Amino acid sequence: MTPISNILFLREIFMGVNVTNPNYVAYGLNNPLQTLAPQPIIALRNPTVNDRAEIGTVWVNTSTPASFMLIQLSPAVVWHAL
Repeated sequence: MTPISNILFLREIFMGVNVTNPNYVAYGLNNPLQTLAPQPIIALRNPTVNDRAEIGTVWVNTSTPASFMLIQLSPAVVWHAL
């Protein structure tokens, strides 16, 4: 890994993830701009209450066979195991 990817890797392990409003859109035939589903978060750990994203975001832990979906942001962040 490069030094920058090492820093990003360590940041992802020890700090919370905050991915909100990335605005994923694509061009369609009948609808010029279609909203796409949020991209999954691929990590080496399970999500915590400090990890925020869009509702419906999938979190995949590659170190174990676990995946989660964000189902609630307020009053507390809730990641549901799939």
